[in-house]
Amino acid sequence: MKQSFLPLLLCLLPSPATAARAFTPEETKDLRCVAALALVAFDQERGAPGWEGFPDLTLRGAHFADVVRVQLARASGHNDGEIKSAVRAQIARLQEEAVAAKDPQASAHGLVRDCMVRADRIDPPPAEPSMLRCAALAAIAHQDLRARDGPNDAVTAMAMLAAVLESEARKELRAGGKTGPESDAALGHERESVAQTAPDDRERVTRNGEELRLCMGLVKPPSGDSPH
Repeated sequence: MKQSFLPLLLCLLPSPATAARAFTPEETKDLRCVAALALVAFDQERGAPGWEGFPDLTLRGAHFADVVRVQLARASGHNDGEIKSAVRAQIARLQEEAVAAKDPQASAHGLVRDCMVRADRIDPPPAEPSMLRCAALAAIAHQDLRARDGPNDAVTAMAMLAAVLESEARKELRAGGKTGPESDAALGHERESVAQTAPDDRERVTRNGEELRLCMGLVKPPSGDSPH
């Protein structure tokens, strides 16, 4: 389920037919935050130090970038190349500011915290998914990983996570008065719903990934291994 952030960031929408105009100050702030979260996500993916205590921004930042792209394309009339260039310009500017700053880390942390607040306002994160949905997301993730990669440690870890989440979901269903067959039906229906996500529906795929990451924080596989 994990996707590299930078390809999502730079794969832009078709250009709209409206005439382009200059970005407003607020739109420039959005671009700046897309760039900032992209840089952090890149650092987090390669294990760079300095971001301990911050959430994983790979999927969160990707979804925010998608939302900003759509809004800018519709509102400003800029085409793919222009939006891509604007994001790259903001990345370069942030890197220049980091070099010039007296305390680059403190400055970057402050900006990213502000951008996380901005992202939550513009693109509210998904609500904590139910255990039933978590079980379905993990089951389909395991199915997809196994079909794509065959047996490996990540597939095994995801299978363990899916089993734990399904067990917890069944406990909740029993507590809600569901019988065994009714629980089976509920789990099957939810898995079918998740499985219907189109692979090219990038927004839904990314959101499913965000939800699964939330699910991973609810329980841990029996071995304690990371499900990544």
